[in-house]
Amino acid sequence: MAASKCPNCGEWVTDWMTTCLTCGQVLEGTPVARPAPPPQMPPQMSPTPPALPTPPALPTPQPWHPYAAYAPPPRRRATLWAALGGVLVLVLVAGGVLVVVLLRGGDHSSPAADGAADGKVRPVTSKPEQQWDWHADQDIASVSASDDLVVVTLADGGGIVALGPDGRERWRDESAKFDYVYLRSSDHLVEATYYDKDTYSVIFDDHGKVVWKTGKGEYFYGIEDDGDYLISTATSLRKVDPATKRAAWTIPTGDDWRIEDDHIVTVAGDSVTSYTRADGTKEWSATLPAGHGAGLKATYDVEIDANAKLVLVSTGTLTALDPATGKQLWSGGSGGELSATAGDRFLVVPHYHYGDDEREPKGPFPIYGVTGKVGTLDVAAKDGYASVYAAKVEGEEVNVAYKEGRLFDKDGKLVADGYDDLYQVFDQGFYSLKGTTIGYRRWHDDRAEWSLTLADVQPIKDEYSSYDYDIRADAIDRGLILNDRRSVWLYR
Repeated sequence: MAASKCPNCGEWVTDWMTTCLTCGQVLEGTPVARPAPPPQMPPQMSPTPPALPTPPALPTPQPWHPYAAYAPPPRRRATLWAALGGVLVLVLVAGGVLVVVLLRGGDHSSPAADGAADGKVRPVTSKPEQQWDWHADQDIASVSASDDLVVVTLADGGGIVALGPDGRERWRDESAKFDYVYLRSSDHLVEATYYDKDTYSVIFDDHGKVVWKTGKGEYFYGIEDDGDYLISTATSLRKVDPATKRAAWTIPTGDDWRIEDDHIVTVAGDSVTSYTRADGTKEWSATLPAGHGAGLKATYDVEIDANAKLVLVSTGTLTALDPATGKQLWSGGSGGELSATAGDRFLVVPHYHYGDDEREPKGPFPIYGVTGKVGTLDVAAKDGYASVYAAKVEGEEVNVAYKEGRLFDKDGKLVADGYDDLYQVFDQGFYSLKGTTIGYRRWHDDRAEWSLTLADVQPIKDEYSSYDYDIRADAIDRGLILNDRRSVWLYR
């Protein structure tokens, strides 16, 4: 599925849309039918990738598959998988619903679901048994799961249904056709966003009580350590006290922005600015080098990304800055879609614009670090999004090329292959998923530790699907939440 930005407001739109859901702009080109998404990533398990009209800032766009990217929570660019401050999340689009599933147990520098992090989400290493099932009276668009709550989003505007750990319905809300659901299990909150000309987000507690509702055109970004909320719009980000609704600070977000640890970096035209996350004060401002925009086709292709070692700005070319001072480290190369990879580096894939007479970009694609280009990755790309994400395997951070079932080191060197149907990565092994069969296999072993095939399912995929998934899966600690088109099961 291809994605591009609305020429009017700059929000992401997908190729099946005829109008932008944010501003109502009529889009050019012939829309295509939307495909069904893969199972529920960062979890180490979304979507990356492309993009529905996205919540304010989604991380870098990535391929549509579980565990496709690791970066902070939703930003303006739509990504499918993300590691959010010690958490792995999956972002996926399902039947018009954008879902982010939070799975605890991720480390920002080691985005695998289990041993790569603090071990809170441990894989099922022996064949699990069914604990309960739940059946819907209409199609299921998506399922988000934690140990304490399972949230089912129903298709065609059916609302959301929350199930308790025993599989019984706890509450439901049918007040809007929610398109984006984010389960913030550590805060005991459920975020649901409705997309239309009057876009807004609603925050529910574990019992279904509404605790916050944004204004029109606003998105709920996250909760800070002091309990304040981060709220973003198409042009700004502000920190708000939920009790008084007063903003502690507001900053302009420019063409693109990124939160990295305690800092917020933005790019606007020729300027790059860093703000402190705590109080919103400006830390430094830098000017991009002359000629940086050469070759840039559209301002919505401008991107910024960051880690502890560098801030990378992609316009027509690439510019790397020191995150502490804003001093230029290097510039050059060609701009493109930025994806975080192993070793605090970034993969750059040439921009691909749906409907243009452009060829799909093909690898190998360059990897950039503090010193400039440091290697290449020979991975597949679809609609301009690379099918790769960073994860920790047996204690080492690697790049996982899930389409090829291969592992590469931080420099792009092949270190292992032969892992077909790879679905979710753990430190000591991975879940595989094909059709209705899910299993667990240890690295370097040819045979699965166990496999489970569900019978009499109603497949989630349809004629437009390009994946081999008939069911979706979400990892909880030593358990699995599985679902098809009408049913949800817990296995432990």
